[in-house]
Amino acid sequence: NKLIWNGDAEDGNIGYWDPFGDGKVGLETGGAKGSQFAISSSGRNSPEDGLRQSIDLECLKGGEIYRMTAKIRLRSIDGESWLTCDVATTNDYASPERCPQISLYTEKDGTYQERAVASVTQKFNPDQWNEISGYFAFLPSEVNAENLYVVINKGRDDADILVDDLKLTTVNIDNEVQAYE
Repeated sequence: NKLIWNGDAEDGNIGYWDPFGDGKVGLETGGAKGSQFAISSSGRNSPEDGLRQSIDLECLKGGEIYRMTAKIRLRSIDGESWLTCDVATTNDYASPERCPQISLYTEKDGTYQERAVASVTQKFNPDQWNEISGYFAFLPSEVNAENLYVVINKGRDDADILVDDLKLTTVNIDNEVQAYE
């Protein structure tokens, strides 16, 4: 029933990760929270390029709310410096400094569909790992797809994207939301 495999790269390999678009998947030393490894997407030619991982459709539970989280960093393509991004321009495709996002990407009968489900929610700090997160429910078109992928892309195209601790978990949301205490 595991939805994400090798999301923390602590197996010391790039298993279960594939490139999305152009570029290559790599294993990096020094992950988030002092871990040994992280996954990278390098050689990207456009903001559309990044990383992907398949989701086993048999493991999804109908009617559940899910939380997607990951730690990310942006590195200059020459590997010499850490870069920032502007969280206010995540969906501005013309922005050269937009932040990466996590999307669900479906394939069915030759039709492709993409939906953003997680983004950077705080000011991006280039000197540390930054969280990207979001809550969502899977849509019928995603649950009934032939292929369903988690895709991490859309970030500035002059940077390598480093990812660690990618997690997809179900969450329990109470029926009542208290607005004031």
